[in-house]
Amino acid sequence: MPNPAQNSTTIDYLYTGVAKNRSIEVYDLLGKLMDTIYLPDNQGTWQLSLDKYDAGMYIVMMKADGAQLLQSKLIVTH
Repeated sequence: MPNPAQNSTTIDYLYTGVAKNRSIEVYDLLGKLMDTIYLPDNQGTWQLSLDKYDAGMYIVMMKADGAQLLQSKLIVTH
Protein backbone atom coordinates (compact mmCIF):
# COMPACT_ATOMS: atom_id res chain seq x y z
CA MET A 1 0.00 0.00 0.00
CA PRO A 2 -0.54 2.52 -1.42
CA ASN A 3 -1.31 1.21 -4.88
CA PRO A 4 -0.89 3.14 -7.15
CA ALA A 5 2.24 4.50 -5.51
CA GLN A 6 4.53 7.45 -6.28
CA ASN A 7 7.67 7.44 -4.12
CA SER A 8 7.46 4.28 -2.02
CA THR A 9 5.15 1.48 -1.04
CA THR A 10 4.88 -0.79 1.95
CA ILE A 11 4.50 -4.53 1.55
CA ASP A 12 3.21 -6.45 4.56
CA TYR A 13 3.91 -10.18 4.47
CA LEU A 14 3.00 -13.28 6.43
CA TYR A 15 4.38 -16.72 5.65
CA THR A 16 2.65 -19.76 7.10
CA GLY A 17 4.39 -23.09 7.16
CA VAL A 18 8.09 -23.84 7.12
CA ALA A 19 10.35 -22.36 4.46
CA LYS A 20 14.12 -21.95 4.47
CA ASN A 21 14.19 -19.22 1.80
CA ARG A 22 11.49 -16.55 1.86
CA SER A 23 11.56 -13.70 -0.63
CA ILE A 24 9.58 -10.95 -2.30
CA GLU A 25 10.49 -10.16 -5.90
CA VAL A 26 9.48 -7.29 -8.18
CA TYR A 27 9.35 -7.79 -11.97
CA ASP A 28 8.57 -5.45 -14.83
CA LEU A 29 5.94 -6.51 -17.36
CA LEU A 30 8.63 -7.96 -19.63
CA GLY A 31 9.66 -10.38 -16.87
CA LYS A 32 12.88 -8.60 -15.89
CA LEU A 33 13.69 -9.00 -12.19
CA MET A 34 13.91 -5.49 -10.71
CA ASP A 35 14.31 -6.17 -6.98
CA THR A 36 14.59 -9.05 -4.51
CA ILE A 37 14.38 -8.97 -0.75
CA TYR A 38 15.19 -12.07 1.29
CA LEU A 39 13.11 -12.16 4.43
CA PRO A 40 14.57 -13.39 7.72
CA ASP A 41 11.21 -13.72 9.46
CA ASN A 42 7.83 -15.25 8.64
CA GLN A 43 6.05 -11.95 9.23
CA GLY A 44 6.95 -8.32 8.72
CA THR A 45 6.95 -5.25 6.51
CA TRP A 46 9.15 -4.24 3.58
CA GLN A 47 9.43 -0.57 2.59
CA LEU A 48 10.12 -0.43 -1.16
CA SER A 49 11.56 2.81 -2.54
CA LEU A 50 10.30 3.50 -6.05
CA ASP A 51 12.94 6.08 -7.04
CA LYS A 52 14.65 3.74 -9.50
CA TYR A 53 11.39 2.57 -11.10
CA ASP A 54 9.87 4.17 -14.17
CA ALA A 55 6.15 4.91 -14.13
CA GLY A 56 4.21 1.81 -15.10
CA MET A 57 2.96 -1.54 -13.87
CA TYR A 58 5.03 -4.13 -12.03
CA ILE A 59 4.42 -7.62 -10.69
CA VAL A 60 5.21 -8.38 -7.03
CA MET A 61 5.70 -12.05 -6.15
CA MET A 62 5.91 -13.66 -2.75
CA LYS A 63 8.00 -16.86 -2.85
CA ALA A 64 8.98 -19.63 -0.43
CA ASP A 65 11.84 -21.98 -1.34
CA GLY A 66 11.54 -20.83 -4.96
CA ALA A 67 7.81 -21.60 -5.25
CA GLN A 68 5.45 -18.72 -5.99
CA LEU A 69 2.83 -18.26 -3.27
CA LEU A 70 1.19 -14.96 -4.23
CA GLN A 71 1.31 -12.47 -7.07
CA SER A 72 0.04 -8.90 -7.16
CA LYS A 73 0.25 -5.90 -9.47
CA LEU A 74 1.89 -2.65 -8.42
CA ILE A 75 1.28 0.57 -10.33
CA VAL A 76 3.98 3.26 -10.08
CA THR A 77 3.13 6.87 -10.92
CA HIS A 78 5.57 9.81 -10.81
